[in-house]
Amino acid sequence: MPHVIKTPIEQVAGLKRSDVQNCACCRKGVAHGGNILFYQLRLARFGLDLGAVRRQQGLEQMLGGCARLADVMSPDEDLARPVSDELQVWVCEPCSLMHPLAVIFELANELADEEETAATSNTKGANGG
Repeated sequence: MPHVIKTPIEQVAGLKRSDVQNCACCRKGVAHGGNILFYQLRLARFGLDLGAVRRQQGLEQMLGGCARLADVMSPDEDLARPVSDELQVWVCEPCSLMHPLAVIFELANELADEEETAATSNTKGANGG
């Protein structure tokens, strides 16, 4: 399995105006300051399931260190589990150079929470609640 899943540029869909979002870090338009490059990222944070990792490692050891045979013989359980929602974020070029990925993820989480709270309060207001 590849470390990076690459989609050829010919198969990547273009973006309409209605698709474009503000930067998750600075919250400005992704082309502010005249820079026309930006990133659209899909992020999710995962944690290893240490029990599953130990079981897989134990099976590999029992089979003489043969990882491929252990893969075939194992129950194919998840070795990592999501610990966050998946986020689709937009990051302008300047912010992409200034902020580590973990910071971008946390800023995007904060923005998503704020938008969810605003949407909830707008719904309550519209319903008279």
